[in-house]
Amino acid sequence: MNMSEQQFLEKLGEILEVETFKLVPDTPLESISGWDSIGQITTLGFLDETFSVQPPTGYLATCRTVADVMALVREYLSL
Repeated sequence: MNMSEQQFLEKLGEILEVETFKLVPDTPLESISGWDSIGQITTLGFLDETFSVQPPTGYLATCRTVADVMALVREYLSL
């Protein structure tokens, strides 16, 4: 990942309209009000633009925590 974990959390917090200090890797995505279909689509755009990561349709919906989203990026970057 070309950005630090903190930078990733800040950007994800911005996308999902969550104060960054409330966002940690173990944060359950279902607890974030911005983690709806629009938030997921916006997150997909961020992953594509920033990391050229394009997970299959529905894959992001299987993520349960912020750490799962981060692991998705790491997995695709290591392929």
